[in-house]
Amino acid sequence: MSFESHADRMMEQSRRKTNEQTTNYLESAAKLNIPTLDDFADSPEHPDWQQDKKYVAYTESRFDEEHGYHAKALEHFIQFGIAQGQILSSPDNGSYLTEQVWVTRYDDIRNRLDTAATMHVFPEASPDGEEHEITFGFDLTTNPSPDVIRQKLLVGTNDPTAHLPAGFSQLKYYRDVNGIRGRQDCIPRYCIGIGSDSVDDLLDDTQIDRSGNIKIRNGAGNVPSFKILYEMSKQNELFEGPLYQKEDEGTLTDEEEQALRDMEALDGIYLRELDRIARQLPPWALRNCTDKNGKPDVEKVAHHFMDGEDRDETFASVIATTEDLMQRYENDISNHGSPDSDFLKKAGDRLRRTPAQKQQAYGHAAIAASRRAAS
Repeated sequence: MSFESHADRMMEQSRRKTNEQTTNYLESAAKLNIPTLDDFADSPEHPDWQQDKKYVAYTESRFDEEHGYHAKALEHFIQFGIAQGQILSSPDNGSYLTEQVWVTRYDDIRNRLDTAATMHVFPEASPDGEEHEITFGFDLTTNPSPDVIRQKLLVGTNDPTAHLPAGFSQLKYYRDVNGIRGRQDCIPRYCIGIGSDSVDDLLDDTQIDRSGNIKIRNGAGNVPSFKILYEMSKQNELFEGPLYQKEDEGTLTDEEEQALRDMEALDGIYLRELDRIARQLPPWALRNCTDKNGKPDVEKVAHHFMDGEDRDETFASVIATTEDLMQRYENDISNHGSPDSDFLKKAGDRLRRTPAQKQQAYGHAAIAASRRAAS
């Protein structure tokens, strides 16, 4: 081994150690905001909080989680980015703003939500001219495996009693920034994937000052923000298709209609945010990705991160898997030559029942055990 390669390896190890320490600090800061189920003890909408607390303890005792720091760092980048108004808020005219929703461990395990947010969309930014308040969740990964990503896309909750449209989950223990408690029964849920190398790049630009304030170097969050928004917009496209089909067939339920209207309201926001963020990307990310007027081309930028020299393997896999599922749905002819409008939902149900996925699904056993403990 050459001296240079040994030095490079030692430098990379030092970098990762520093980034892991930064992530641990972010984790400690996040935990100060995360509610416990005890915080819902006197909530009339949560009479079974003690049973759910036992469910969490039972489940955690039987399953190990990944110990890498990259996925946690990605989670905290989103949490603090939203909380500080750097992601999914309009800095120009305030026509929409997003507040961070800190997720209990129960909803992390049961409803597959690493974190969540509530967007306030004001009439000037809404497709119907009405004000909207929309809560949505995130399931995060740095793993580029298409199998892992497919399951994250299709399995919106580990609750087998929930009958939700594909691409949606539920947030049983919801608390907003004002401390108001409740629940959200049908919310859009996004699989967000960014590669470990990209997360390390972001951590390199994350500083914690002597007062404990978290600061990301100005502009450093624009590349991951672009990837997150692009993934969300593509997944909206995937999961709107079956709902539009049901609307055409006259079989859309009231819950599904509200879900579709929420996604439509979010569509415009994501596109505006993508355009805004794209204009702030560094020159290397825009190389050969602008139109004749020098304006960034969002699709070209996305393909640069999927196929170019700055390829992000996990981001590319999320987009490819999303597009593959879209094609599979469109090619389905099980319903008299047209797609089954529940094609994606049924695919998710099958994945949740697959024995090989039971570590992720957690199943009925934990619920049964928590009920026995509560009785």
